[in-house]
Amino acid sequence: MFCNNRIIYFIQKCVCLIIGLIIITTFYLPNGAKAEELQYQSLPPGKGRAQVLKNCTVCHSSAIILQTHMSRKKWDQTLSWMQEKQGLWDLQPDLRKIILDYLSTYQGAKKSPSQPNNPMGHQYSYLPNPL
Repeated sequence: MFCNNRIIYFIQKCVCLIIGLIIITTFYLPNGAKAEELQYQSLPPGKGRAQVLKNCTVCHSSAIILQTHMSRKKWDQTLSWMQEKQGLWDLQPDLRKIILDYLSTYQGAKKSPSQPNNPMGHQYSYLPNPL
């Protein structure tokens, strides 16, 4: 009888443990989409994302990339600065192009809301009164 009680107690503990693990994995661990987002460090999907992760996040997190918006020319200058001053290795021209394409596409320069895109550069779409 004593042995049967211990076996029943052991089985109950195992069942509780299994149920707990199921609950944790179902509700608290990241699902597939979140796991992928963690893998790619929230960088938007696109051609070149893997190369950016492989070459850029060795030295810094993707947060620096995500908070920075620059023109292609500025990204290129930044890569050169990183190579000259920060120890970034030489990038083959085709790899550099892929990285620059990605960065300029997804982290390109943003237009200021106070300066909408119009040919005259005015804040409004009509010309100001010259008088």
